[in-house]
This record gives sequence, structure tokens and C-alpha cells, in this order.
Amino acid sequence: MIRALALAVFSALLLGLCALVPSSAQATTTAPTSTHVVSKKHPKKKGHKNKRPRKAKKVKTVVWPIGPGQQGPTVKDIQSRLKLRDLYPAKITGFYNPATQQAVLAFQTNQGLPATGLTDRATYQKLTELTDAMAPGADPRCRTGRALCIDKRSRSLRWMIDGRVIKTVDVRFGASYSPTREGSFRVFKKSRNHVSSIFHTAMPFSMFFSGGQAVHYSSDFARKGYNGASHGCVNVRDYGALRSIFDQVRIGDKVIVYWSK
Repeated sequence: MIRALALAVFSALLLGLCALVPSSAQATTTAPTSTHVVSKKHPKKKGHKNKRPRKAKKVKTVVWPIGPGQQGPTVKDIQSRLKLRDLYPAKITGFYNPATQQAVLAFQTNQGLPATGLTDRATYQKLTELTDAMAPGADPRCRTGRALCIDKRSRSLRWMIDGRVIKTVDVRFGASYSPTREGSFRVFKKSRNHVSSIFHTAMPFSMFFSGGQAVHYSSDFARKGYNGASHGCVNVRDYGALRSIFDQVRIGDKVIVYWSK
């Protein structure tokens, strides 16, 4: 009896202790999960700055008439053209001096224009009309015989016979490390379909005048313009015009490479 009572008490004590210990389901707590929200940063809109408008380049206009006391490139051009007409014997200075006035007066009288000695628009237009083919500003060495007159300043080649311009084309020269030589030369070789033995590039209508330097057509010049340079030759980009010049030029014709003043 006493043993049974003791067993009952002992069982009750064990049940009480188990009630104090949480079950595994209760003991395990679910850890809170945190969601990280990444906020996208929107790029700031750049404000449009008010750009200042570019200043237009000032174009120098000629005010007619031009007369005594005035000076500049237009006066120099007038003097050069009058000299071509054998009317201006003095030095080309760009200053409208008495000799210029007398030459203009003589030209106006010869052409039936109002004789004032002042160069008005009509006088200048007539003067340019009569002298354009005479290449004002060309090197004196170009004015006799047959010459390829090559001006580095204007980047032009004028094919001239006895002082008259037959054809004019744009040209390009050698770079600073391979400059086109300047001076008076002669055409010593012509090659219609020449190919460079050094660079293996086509050089149609080549007219050699100094060592390996020649006047020839350049497809690179035709494509890129002046954004490039030759290896010393005189490049021409007008295929048809150079073909015409090539057909006319003879071995021994002059080649004058110079800087105009």
C-alpha cells in the first residue's frame, strides 16, 4: 500500500517537471526574415546650360571706289593686274599711290569707262575679266614658255603656256617630315599608270620633276581632302583635269614650285 502510494507521488513529480520544459516545437522560434529593399537611384537630370551663340566671323567687304591713300590686299591685287596689262611700271606695294591712280586712269580710258583714276566696282570687274587668264601673282618664271606653276600658298597648280593659264587644279603637298621641294625643275619622266615601288600605291598621270617627287593623281586626296599629306609629291584630286594636263605636258617642260607673296 505504502509502495503504491510512493510510486504515485513519484509519477506526479515527473509529470510536473515535464510540464515546465517546452516542447521542441515550442522551443524553436522562427527567426524573422528581413527583406532588404534596394532603392534605385534615379540619375539627376542635367540642366541645359545656355550656350552662348558663336560669334559670326567678320567678312571684310570692299567699299567702292578705292582711291589714293588707301591700302590693303585689294590694292595689291589691282596693281598686279595693271602690271600684267603693262600699265603699272612701279613696285607692287599695296598702297594706292599716284602711279596706281595714273594706271587706273589709263585703263579706264582704254576700256571706255568713266576716267576718274578711282577703282570702282565696274573698273575692277573689267580688270579681273581681262587678267584672270594671265595669272596675277604667278611667279615670273611661269610667264614664259610651258610651265606647271605650283603655288604652295594658294595650294594650286596652274598649267600655263606663254603666260596664259590653260587649266588650274587644287593640290596637296608633302608633310613636314617629307616636304615637297621648292625651286625650278623640269619634267624628266612621265608615267600614265605609275605604281609606287616604295608604297605600292597607284600614282596615275605621274610627271616626275625632282628625284622621286612627281605631280600625280591621288585617290587619298580626292577622298580625304587636306586631312592628310603626301610623301613629297604634288597630289592632285581632279582626275579628269590632270589627265588633260598630262596629255599636254612634254618632257622638258618647266615645273616651278614656290610660295606666292
